[in-house]
Order: sequence, then C-alpha cells, then structure tokens
Amino acid sequence: MKIGLQQAFVLPAVLLPAILASVMVTAVAQTPPLLETLVLTATNNGTTVVALLEQPIAINLPDNPSTGYGWYLADANGTSVISNGPSLFTPDSPGTVGGGGTISLPYLAVSPGPTTLSLAYYQRWDPQDIEAKYAVTINVTPMPPALSLTLNGDNVVMTWPTNNSSGFFLEGTASLQAAQWAALNVIPLADGQNYRVTLGRPGSALYFRLHKL
Repeated sequence: MKIGLQQAFVLPAVLLPAILASVMVTAVAQTPPLLETLVLTATNNGTTVVALLEQPIAINLPDNPSTGYGWYLADANGTSVISNGPSLFTPDSPGTVGGGGTISLPYLAVSPGPTTLSLAYYQRWDPQDIEAKYAVTINVTPMPPALSLTLNGDNVVMTWPTNNSSGFFLEGTASLQAAQWAALNVIPLADGQNYRVTLGRPGSALYFRLHKL
C-alpha cells in the first residue's frame, strides 16, 4: 500500500490533493511555480489587468519600423512595473523587406500596487504626430501562499507561509468532480514563519486548498 502526496499550484486558489491510504510518502516540496510571461495585446487597451509580483510582462502591438513609426512610452503612472530590457520586433513574413509585424515591449512587476502604462505610436522626429495610443493599468499583487502537506505518524500536517496569507482560509472536499468545498473547523497555529494545521489521517481521499473570498 502506498500514500501519494502531490502538490499542485492553481491560481487564484491553491489546491493540494492528498491521497491518504497507507504507509509510504512520496516527495513533498514547497517550490514556488515559475511565473509565465503575462502577454498583453491591443485587446487590453484601456483595461486593468492583474500581474503577480516578479512576473514578466510583454506588451505586444502591431508595428512597422520601415515607416519610421514606433511605440514609445509616453507616461508611467506608478512604480510597481518597470521596463525589463530592449524591445523585440517579429515580422509577420520573415525575409520580407518593409513588412509589418509585432513589437514586444518587456516589463517586470516589481512591487505591489497599480501602474498605468501609456504608449504612443509616432515617428521619432515628429512626436507630436501621434498615429495611435495605448494604455493599460497593471495591478501587481503578491504571490498567493503555497500549501504544503506532509505525514507525521498518524497525522496529516499542512503548512503555509504567514507572509501574504491575510484573508486566506483552509477548505477541504472529498472529490474534485462537482466539488463542494467546506471550511475546515480548525484554527491555524503560527509556527515560526508558517501557519500549521494538524489533522488525524482520514480513511479516504481528501483534497485541500487555500481560498480567499
């Protein structure tokens, strides 16, 4: 018989399945997931989006450098997002001279809070002749806490960082199909830099998550 413990990081809730039936524990690690680049396009013009702290961001917009026009940052209202390197132009038809394509402008979320980036499309020698405008507000939020589960004798021990955990509470369900999540009737105990919850080993599969309303 075997006990399998797996950790899955799902946003905005943090899910951790626990298949508890026997004696052997498979690896449990609390490794933060790699953050994929948040890609913004013309469809995000005038909207507010959410990025996680330290998440790369790419604003991809139509461009044609052969016309002399280009996208330039006109204003940045906020400090939570900064430029993250040079832009990269990708032509629609590689090898075609003077063709259009997509310019990718890299940014990085560096601190919590909102930043509005305003871009303008103009020729460098004539910045008053603006062909197009683009603006997006990026609200940077801290990474949600990761839930970790281990077995300690006949007990199941769940921990998660106290940092950035305000408003999160522990829920459980017996099935992920038509799941009916219910708050666990337990009070997390502060244990150094983590919260800890200890439960007796259940006789069937259970699933746990940290959830924030």
